[in-house]
Amino acid sequence: VLTNYLGGSGGIPDHLRIVNIYLQAVPREQTYQASMMVEGVWSTNIGKVDFSLDKIIGELYVTQNKVFGSMTAMVSLLVNENDTQTTKATFDVTAEYRQDGIWHFEGGLSEGTLSLLDFAYGFLGYEPSVELPTVLLTDLWMTYETSNIPTSRPFSARGALMIKWKPEVLDIILSAV
Repeated sequence: VLTNYLGGSGGIPDHLRIVNIYLQAVPREQTYQASMMVEGVWSTNIGKVDFSLDKIIGELYVTQNKVFGSMTAMVSLLVNENDTQTTKATFDVTAEYRQDGIWHFEGGLSEGTLSLLDFAYGFLGYEPSVELPTVLLTDLWMTYETSNIPTSRPFSARGALMIKWKPEVLDIILSAV
């Protein structure tokens, strides 16, 4: 599927490595814990945008009457223009099933700045013929939680954009940031 539709390798790359494994068992208390971290770059590209999975961490806990755990991933977006990297942003994404039976999802921009227009041009393979402002995503974080309370707000989001523009009007260059 990756090869046919996304131009990917179609399999798991050889250079992914398990860098940490943790196992713990306390049979008298009937509790067990396991975690694993995998690092490496598993990438595919769409147009001029490289998507890469850089790290995955999984944790699982088992007690006498509960099973809970989490999965965390670090995903990078790289936009390339004429073999030059123009944008790199790293996102962290986590899904956690807690002891109380609540699912908690969160993720956002953890490193870098994402030029939204470079991303769109690279992804679509089309660059407009007119000059547009630079639109940078400098902050993004979202959470969502399942809840047993119907009136609770299970989501939150925050973000910040920076817009830079230098249009020319009547042979005068204006600047807006």
